[in-house]
Amino acid sequence: MQDNNKEKIDVSIAIPVFNERAAVRKCIIDLKSKMDTLPYKYEIIIVDDGSTDGSMDEIKDLPVTIIKNTYNRGGGVCRVIGMQHARGDIILQTDADGTYPVDNIDKILEELKTADIVIGSRTKETQKKFYLLRIFMKWFIRKIAEFLVKQKIPDLNSGLRAYRKDIAMKYIYLYPAGHSIMSTMTIAFILEGFRVKFVPIEYQPRIGRTSFNIVKDTWSYLQVTLTTVVFFNPLRVLMPVALSIILMAIGFTIRDVMRLGLGPLTVLLWILAVLIIILAIISEQIMRLSKYLAYFFHEKYSKK
Repeated sequence: MQDNNKEKIDVSIAIPVFNERAAVRKCIIDLKSKMDTLPYKYEIIIVDDGSTDGSMDEIKDLPVTIIKNTYNRGGGVCRVIGMQHARGDIILQTDADGTYPVDNIDKILEELKTADIVIGSRTKETQKKFYLLRIFMKWFIRKIAEFLVKQKIPDLNSGLRAYRKDIAMKYIYLYPAGHSIMSTMTIAFILEGFRVKFVPIEYQPRIGRTSFNIVKDTWSYLQVTLTTVVFFNPLRVLMPVALSIILMAIGFTIRDVMRLGLGPLTVLLWILAVLIIILAIISEQIMRLSKYLAYFFHEKYSKK
């Protein structure tokens, strides 16, 4: 049941929109029809990211809350704005392009009863443009993430997910402006020990044109994956690098000893290894301090 009053609700559905005139109305109507069959009080929040194609004209008669950005700020910013305006303890996020069907929303919300975040895991790639490159890059980045977090991740950056608002808001200072916000959230929840579940979902071809840039956004996903893991566990990333350099330095040292003298490259490798270890230790302490300050200010201002 949709709640149009200012009462306490169960689920806030946050949807970023940028030039989705061809799909947005159908997506919201389908979503509303599905939610009306479930035992939740809910609201639908649309964050318009400076659309210029009349997307908002398509939904102005629908019972949704519309928040407008005066210019295009990025999908990540829109999702954060949706979080900040959500009145529910649970946030359900999806897209307005028709790629995520509503069929599995009940399963996702049901699974959330025993989890902190439930992610819709896409079973296939449906976007035809750069099809093989998309598959390879998503697999490659996912494998890097799995190696770093020591856990299997069926879908790193799915846009269909439900999670507990109070937990997600703790990491608001980490979320990037672009599409890679989903990857950041997934990794943050896993590394912080929260209950993460994945539910297989169908993934449909999008309606209309995509704003996804295969080069820019893939590079962003990779950067975000490494940055997020380094933030939460710098030793996990930096110590293997230091160990690899140490092994190289040992090999060069043995060679140089047999030649009766250390070469400049060997000395440089040892210095580099020590510097990386020092950097890892300092990063670990900065991470602990940053998390403490972030949690402190989150608790302080969230109670006001």
